[in-house]
Order: sequence, then C-alpha cells, then structure tokens
Amino acid sequence: MHDNVYSEMIKQLERKRDIYLRTLPFEMTHEECIRLIAPREHISILTEAAKFADINASEGWVTVTVPANIDGVDRPQAMLYMRTHDQKAPPLRPRNAYWQYREADAGKKVIDWMLKRYEIGRRFGTVQHVLHMLNKGCENGHQLRYMFPTVLHLCKAGRDPRMDKWMEKFAAYKACKHTPAVSPELKRAIQDSSALLTSAALLGEDVPIPLEAYVAISPASNLQCFKIDGHTVARM
Repeated sequence: MHDNVYSEMIKQLERKRDIYLRTLPFEMTHEECIRLIAPREHISILTEAAKFADINASEGWVTVTVPANIDGVDRPQAMLYMRTHDQKAPPLRPRNAYWQYREADAGKKVIDWMLKRYEIGRRFGTVQHVLHMLNKGCENGHQLRYMFPTVLHLCKAGRDPRMDKWMEKFAAYKACKHTPAVSPELKRAIQDSSALLTSAALLGEDVPIPLEAYVAISPASNLQCFKIDGHTVARM
C-alpha cells in the first residue's frame, strides 16, 4: 500500500488505542498514595506540612519502581501524581519516593493498572507489527484483506484521497489462491490483532474520558519492547 495509506492506518490505530485506554480507570486516594511511597515516619510530617506550605510545590509526578513482573517486564517504573481534587489538597511529595511493601491494597491497585496498560500496549503494538509485516509481504491489497480482514477497521474515509481509493478497491473480500507464508507465531499475532480490532470497533468512539481524581498514574517512560518471531516490537 502507499505510504499515505499506511500512515493513515497507524493514526487510526493510535486513536483506537487512546479510546481503549479510556476503559482503564485508576482510583486511589491521597492517603493510599502517600502511604505507598513514603516511609511511615514521614507520612504525618508530609501531610501536616502541606497545610502550611506552598501547595504548588507539592503537586507533581513521583516515580516509583514496581516490585513485580509486568507483562514480561521485570520491575518497571510507574509515575504517580497527587493532585488537588474536590477541594482537597494533597500531602507534600517525599523527596525520595520508594515502594512501601506494607501497603498491599494500594500496591495492588498500581500493579493491576500497570499490568493492563502494558498488555494493551503489547496488543496494539502487535497490531502495528502485523500490519507492517503483511504490508511488506503481501503483493497486493487483496492478499492483505484475505489474511487480515479486520484491517478495514483501520480505514476511515475522507481523510486522504489515497486511503479512499484503497478502501474502494479492496473493500470487497476476495479469496486468494496464493498468499505469503507466515510463521505460526505471526499467525497467532494476526488472530489476536483481529480480535482486538473487532473489540475496539465495538467500543465505538463515544467512550467518555475518565474524570480526574485524587491520584493519576502513568508508566514512567516508553513502554518496554517485546519480541515476536525474533523481531523487536514496540508497545503502543
């Protein structure tokens, strides 16, 4: 396919990823967060000082190492942000935040969220890899449509003339006698990618953006890569 068509498909994939992430809420109170990232003897100091200190100095991201294997990645880092919410100011941030193992419930919330975020990143990264490999290996759009029918979920009319022509030409499903050989691992990746795009399509585009709460969470850096058939694939 033309580079413009491929580029538009990747943009649509990113948009579907962003919508999918809206289904991944995170709820944590200031108290849970500070107990997770600060030593016990510092909690009351940080909480009380926030009542008198410049609150702007307390609001910001803190990075903490997650003591778990997250979707094949050992001990990744998460960022937590205690924000003023519902007229409740957060405690001050500890200078050196680190995981407090005693806070099992708060820690489980972080681990569960990170597991889901890394999984979503891996699955959407898999779709991007599948699209790249089939675009490189297929001789024409009919082969690509035959091997990866749900690729049409990545097409959107009216955004690029070349995309519109590609959709018109290959919209109809056409059986192909000859297709490029794929490994069992890539075949499984195609199947998972098809399931994910179908699921994303059923979500639609009206998924509400989660409301801001007391604590926000984010991976601390780019999501670590993974392997498919010896290829290094970036999570999305």
